[in-house]
Amino acid sequence: ADVKPTAQSAPADEDTPPWEEEDASSAPAQKKAKGLSEAEQAKMSAVMDKNQQAALPPYSYPPLYLLSQSKGGAKGDVQAELQENSTRLIDTLESFGVSAKIIGIVRGPSVTRFELTISRGIKFSRITALSDDIALALGAVSVRIAPIPDKVAIGIEVPNKIVNMVPIREVLGSNEFARASSRVAFAVGKDITGSPVVSDIGKMPHLLIAGTTGSGKSVCINSIIMSILYKAKPDE
Repeated sequence: ADVKPTAQSAPADEDTPPWEEEDASSAPAQKKAKGLSEAEQAKMSAVMDKNQQAALPPYSYPPLYLLSQSKGGAKGDVQAELQENSTRLIDTLESFGVSAKIIGIVRGPSVTRFELTISRGIKFSRITALSDDIALALGAVSVRIAPIPDKVAIGIEVPNKIVNMVPIREVLGSNEFARASSRVAFAVGKDITGSPVVSDIGKMPHLLIAGTTGSGKSVCINSIIMSILYKAKPDE
């Protein structure tokens, strides 16, 4: 006799997609929530509303003592570097027939400006044309030559071989940062004269932080974040 195969029905669970299956861990919580009486639910809602309407405690700005202080001046013989660069600068200019005299030296954290006066009849363009030769004589990558405002002198800015670190605490604790009205003011650093520089993010519709590896991109971003924490409240 012929035997016909009997079709076995598959369990219903196998036809249910895994994403439609109920999470077993959430079942007790759902039953517990459904088991609450109306009075208990109303009481819970009242407590939640009261917590949301409660006044927030007054915000206290982080104190400056959380930030590291300056560890002193630059390491190394700074005066020897200034004296050597001054001599090389004058010798280089004289070798090209330019008579100059240094009347002042302003050393900033990373750049030193040599203030010079030149003899009459020497064009300024003649000095700027010697920028590459001056950089080569001083062992620098490049130098910047520009007239000094409010002075009858020329400024030659040379990168320092010994760089001073500028801790953010000195800028955040300065009068310039305290007088800044913007809530998104941030500490940039110090200028060539050592004065704190504070800028405003609101005046920069676009900001690009770029540079080579180790040039300080992450430090710049961290400085912006820290400045906002010391200037604005969370609700601002």
